[in-house]
Amino acid sequence: MGWVQGCTRCGAVWPIGDVAAMWCPRCNGRLAAPMRDPAQVTPKPRPPAPPMHPVLRRPLTHRWVALGPPAVPESPEPRGRKSAPVTPTPQAATVPGWSLYEKPQQELPKQPRTRLWGGYAVSFLVVAAGLYLAAGMAELFRFGLLVYNRSRLVPAWLVFSSDFLVAVTALAAIICSLLAAVSAACWLVDFRREWFARLELRDTRSVREQLLGCLLPVVTLWYPGTLLSEMLSSPRARDNFGQQAEAALLRVRVWWGLWVATWICQALSLLWRETASTLQAQANGVEFAALTHFLAAACAVMTLVVMRELLQLRDRTRPRSSKRWVVAASP
Repeated sequence: MGWVQGCTRCGAVWPIGDVAAMWCPRCNGRLAAPMRDPAQVTPKPRPPAPPMHPVLRRPLTHRWVALGPPAVPESPEPRGRKSAPVTPTPQAATVPGWSLYEKPQQELPKQPRTRLWGGYAVSFLVVAAGLYLAAGMAELFRFGLLVYNRSRLVPAWLVFSSDFLVAVTALAAIICSLLAAVSAACWLVDFRREWFARLELRDTRSVREQLLGCLLPVVTLWYPGTLLSEMLSSPRARDNFGQQAEAALLRVRVWWGLWVATWICQALSLLWRETASTLQAQANGVEFAALTHFLAAACAVMTLVVMRELLQLRDRTRPRSSKRWVVAASP
């Protein structure tokens, strides 16, 4: 059987002699690897083609054979038992009136509005204290300008800036103090409700009466202190807290004095500004206004102190969980 080499460029086939060549004699192209001469290779017989499908016109390469299900062996009926007669399917004439028990959803109890508004009392009081401090500092700055103006001239822009700062801080402090008064009154109403409930007492004053007494301009001088003193001076509170109730009552009275003094100073400051006719009287009015603002800031801080102490005192009335002492063996 002969071996030949094909040219990769021109496609000519060259027989191989003793040694295989590398280059084509015709085109000087690269010769491929030696291979057998296709003319001398005996072809293998091919298998016969499968029959064609009569409908699909495709070679039929497999055949489907349908077989029946396997036979089930008959089991003999057990002796002594007879099958029950077949009864009709049960049916209901009407739709059943029973069903699974559906527990009604319990709506969450709505919180009273006094508790909602009272939650902002601490924030309003903190902001009001800061604004009153800023207003007092602005009044002192104005007083310093008045003292400086006795010997030297003050620029107009500095005077306008001082007046603007005093007006803005005073107005913001008044607005925030009104909001703080409303929220603190709501806090006091809600606190009294929980306080008397834990002491197993009933509050004899209505919510409307307490709110009006805390917010009306003249009645507010004594009514909030009266409400606080009623809680701490009751016999049940003295029995439960003892000296702690006395200490809290003392702080309430200090706050009460600051509260009344703040209102009196505010009224005197407004009256002073309206009636001051000389320059020295106006300067003294500015100094008194600064003192009034600082007193209002101290009253707001004292209100926060009283609220915190009352909350701590109320939390001590919570029922403690019962303890069970168990004897343990020593190691």
